[in-house]
Amino acid sequence: MSATSGALRFAPQNIAAILAADYTRSLVTLRRIEMQLEEILRSFAAHQLETLTLKGPLLVRRLYSNPALRPSGDLDLLARPGDLERAASALISLGYHAVPGYGDPHGFHALRGWTLVYRRGDEPLVELHWRPVSLASYQDAFFPDDLWRRSIRAEAEVENVRLLGPEDELRYLCVHYAAEHRGKRLIWLLDIARLLQSLPEDWEWERFTTTTIALGVATPVLATFSDCQTILNLNLPNEPLAALRAATASPREQHAWALAQTSFYQPRRLLAHAWALKTPRERMILTRGALAWYLTEG
Repeated sequence: MSATSGALRFAPQNIAAILAADYTRSLVTLRRIEMQLEEILRSFAAHQLETLTLKGPLLVRRLYSNPALRPSGDLDLLARPGDLERAASALISLGYHAVPGYGDPHGFHALRGWTLVYRRGDEPLVELHWRPVSLASYQDAFFPDDLWRRSIRAEAEVENVRLLGPEDELRYLCVHYAAEHRGKRLIWLLDIARLLQSLPEDWEWERFTTTTIALGVATPVLATFSDCQTILNLNLPNEPLAALRAATASPREQHAWALAQTSFYQPRRLLAHAWALKTPRERMILTRGALAWYLTEG
């Protein structure tokens, strides 16, 4: 904001130089990520692959009048589960290399978060997800087939690019902020606040709240909304908040939230994660990886 308001002229010279450098760095990084994304999306389109973008530059462009004011760090893409290997091959054909431990979808680290991670030189990382949320206790709320069915086409030059449906996106961002990362980065909270402020006047709060409760993610959504109120002074309607607050008392909600707050290597969370995996082979890999951690780090 200081870069566009003219306030830098009145700041001490050293402070103005730091802010100007941060602004320039953010703008350059954003453009690098956007160029990466455009190249990847064109490659995916050539391979007849659809991808769903999570967060990233498309969200930043929608929420910020000056996108350089929102620092970005990497790319998050969601592939259809059946397209994961082809999507990974497309990245490799562009010169990307898997980060050690994150190139095999049947490897321990990839199975921890249902995510492959790729790097090319000093460019920002590309995270290729086949499930959008890493927490086992919230998998039912983000079943990939349902997300793809409700997804919408992005306004982008490249075809075959999709975004989460509006309600799914809001729930996803809330779970990512409050449950996966326990509210550690306020920039993610600011994204959510801006998204809430941009909702249309006819936004169906009752439907959103009812669905959120049915999916079992009332607690992280309420935690995020409460932070928007207390930290960012955002006004939100009372009825949805009351309904979400009442839902957090259910055993299902309390169990899921408690699991999300524990260490990944706690036995009950490991067990929940194992059951969320698809095959006995994957469960065995998770078990071996956890045992190796206990022997070296535990």
